[in-house]
Amino acid sequence: MDVAKLAGIPKPILDEAKGFLSALEKGKKSDLPSLNAPQGLFAVQQEEFTHKAQYEKVKALLAGMDLNTITPLQALQLLMKIKEEL
Repeated sequence: MDVAKLAGIPKPILDEAKGFLSALEKGKKSDLPSLNAPQGLFAVQQEEFTHKAQYEKVKALLAGMDLNTITPLQALQLLMKIKEEL
């Protein structure tokens, strides 16, 4: 667990792994979540991928603008565009 933390594994994944480890150490297989469950490690990874994709879209929008020279109206329009992307 410590190595995974040092490697930068996201906290939700570490927390779930701790739960698995605890159940295994207690010998309670019934406490282990199903590997076919729709949530879990893969759901967290999918969520992070979605956030990264949204971040990249917003970053691309901002990179194409000179924020020091746009008008207040253009700034509002840019915010609306960002809101639509999210």
